[in-house]
Amino acid sequence: MKKKKIRKVNVNNIVEKGCKMEFLKLGSIILVKENSKKFMIIGRAVNLKTEKGLEYYDYELCTYPEGIMGEDVAFVKHKDVEKVIFEGYEDEEGEEFVNKILPLVEQYREE
Repeated sequence: MKKKKIRKVNVNNIVEKGCKMEFLKLGSIILVKENSKKFMIIGRAVNLKTEKGLEYYDYELCTYPEGIMGEDVAFVKHKDVEKVIFEGYEDEEGEEFVNKILPLVEQYREE
């Protein structure tokens, strides 16, 4: 089977509900704008070191249903999430983590 290379897409990981900022839950299955492939959220609030310096992404993704295959992952911002197909899992520990990182993430959000 031919291995598909995941292209890097620009998707934003923060959801705004009223004035409250939130992340989509780990394990959520999403569609990204201009891409028909399904992705699963495997990481949140990622600072990626690139040739341009540090780049902030709301989510780290793998393809669904394949999962992580080698080093093929994508990094996106929430503004490019077109649709949430399935909402992932979160418990109290996950909520505490998100509450701790939200104030730090605000400085990286694009206007």
